[in-house]
Amino acid sequence: MTRWAFRRVAVRALHPFSADGAAALAAHWFLLPDLGRDRGSPANGNQDGKRFDVNAGGVRLAAWEWGPESGPTVVLAHGWNGRGRQLAAIARAIAARGYRAVTFDQPGHGASGGRLASIPRMAEAIAAVSEATGGVEAVVAHSLGAVAATYALSRGLGARRAVFIAPPVSPARWIDHFSRIIGLPEESRAHLVKNVEARAGVPAAELDPLRLAPRLAAELLVVHDDGDREVPLAAGAALTDAWPGARLLVTSGLGHNRLLADRQVIAAIVDAAAPEQRNATPAPIELREPHLAEAVEAIAF
Repeated sequence: MTRWAFRRVAVRALHPFSADGAAALAAHWFLLPDLGRDRGSPANGNQDGKRFDVNAGGVRLAAWEWGPESGPTVVLAHGWNGRGRQLAAIARAIAARGYRAVTFDQPGHGASGGRLASIPRMAEAIAAVSEATGGVEAVVAHSLGAVAATYALSRGLGARRAVFIAPPVSPARWIDHFSRIIGLPEESRAHLVKNVEARAGVPAAELDPLRLAPRLAAELLVVHDDGDREVPLAAGAALTDAWPGARLLVTSGLGHNRLLADRQVIAAIVDAAAPEQRNATPAPIELREPHLAEAVEAIAF
């Protein structure tokens, strides 16, 4: 029996006896990343970056950096079930321009501590990495990491530029989608929402990028593929429309994850996040581990 099949059976078996209990169990799984921990190196894939740790609300985050410590900092944030290593090629390209590029594993992911994750926790992690590195010039974020970055920006993250790759919107829809996957009866979905909100500490509506975007001032580039099966292009287009002055770059044939290992896409991301060539000699974009971009998120938004 697969993990998801087991979870469906457990929720359906518990629901007739305790609808609240079934909703609470589903909420726990909603906030539980699925991929196992990466404890070693080089298996972690970021072995060419300088490793350091960051404390985020008592959770130890594993982080890596490239480029001069004195350069302007760009923080790169992965999405749900992702890894900082997915963004290593982008980080190296940013560092090649003389910027300091920092990736990290989100709480409950990869080599970082913690077990559960949520948008507020992921946003707190972005803010903690920013503070630990002296503040950020720009933030680059993939998928759900972009939602966390939006929330972090709304709460004072000082980045002047942002690049969001395949960003989803409308958190309430994700919870509803998850409830169908997990087999939670429709009459208990409101209980699931309340449980998730209670654990996250923030109402789902307050995390919606479409609600937050109109009052944000960072320069935004959205990169989205027209064949993305996890997060449809319509989500990236809606965020672009809601965010003042945002630009949308549409790709084709790269899906949700291969964007992260495409040289043309990386070049566009670097131009937006680190526009100034601070090094005398430009360096080519290196794709040392393109397969690492293929980490798949378990839930389609």
